[in-house]
Amino acid sequence: PRVELAWAMRAHQHAQVYFNLISSVDPKFLNLTKVDDQIYSEFRKTFRDLKIDVLDPEDLKSEPAKEKWRPFCLRFEGVVEDFNYGTLLRLDSRRDYTEENTIFGQ
Repeated sequence: PRVELAWAMRAHQHAQVYFNLISSVDPKFLNLTKVDDQIYSEFRKTFRDLKIDVLDPEDLKSEPAKEKWRPFCLRFEGVVEDFNYGTLLRLDSRRDYTEENTIFGQ
């Protein structure tokens, strides 16, 4: 529980910094890693039909979804600095990180 709480606190801090960045800079010109283009390209190949403006939690949490997400994420282990298997996601990309609009993806 302590490790999970520490992770959640750190993830929340990262989410705040990230949201401040994408709110102040046009995201088209923002690179968070050296491999952003590669990640996006692989993401689009793997999740061709995924609607990304408003996410359905089932597209992240169902067993079939997890079978696609795990291998996708693991491709970038050792490639992305500070790699972590879990992330906080906004369900509706037009809204802020709030309790109702945030989901833990792993």
